Amino acid sequence: MDRIQKEAWQNFIAGDSFAFKLIYENQIDGLFDYGCRYTPDHALIKDCIQDLFVELNHYRSSLSPEVNVKAYLFTSLRRKLFNQIQKSPNTVDIEDVRFTPFFSIDTNAEIRIIEKEQSNELVRRLNLELKKLTSKQQEVLYLKFNAELSYDEIAKAMQISVPTCRTLVYRAIKQLRIKMESSSMLVLFGIFFSR
Repeated sequence: MDRIQKEAWQNFIAGDSFAFKLIYENQIDGLFDYGCRYTPDHALIKDCIQDLFVELNHYRSSLSPEVNVKAYLFTSLRRKLFNQIQKSPNTVDIEDVRFTPFFSIDTNAEIRIIEKEQSNELVRRLNLELKKLTSKQQEVLYLKFNAELSYDEIAKAMQISVPTCRTLVYRAIKQLRIKMESSSMLVLFGIFFSR
């Protein structure tokens, strides 16, 4: 766990408003990006993030001082979004939001640079293959490689077992490797998942 984040979290629990602001500023972009994976409704995402931080501030004295801040916030936001999406009258027929999330993966900044400078075709093919993965596979890859959460933290956030989490990552990467036949595709694949 990042020492600075841990200290900020503990100071926040002790009542330090500056620490609360620091946590917010360090996590807001990642939380918003993660929320965009579930819904294109930016207002809903912002509302859920605001509600999350209001509740954090309200219940700060009862929070555990020993948590991974990023994992805790991602898990909390995910739960809030699912609850709001379920309540929405505009929600398309969903069997079970908790197990069929509206999660979609996007490329990171490194891939967008490569797309502009080197090979639009390679990036297009990688994006195509990523979109063929199940939403759970896309989410687990995002949490593992973009959010850099551990398998335990991902399992907790997605409400699955750690072995299931590891299997999802393994199968998703295996599926992508099979599709990435050429050496140039393997290089691109390596850059995307080297984070």
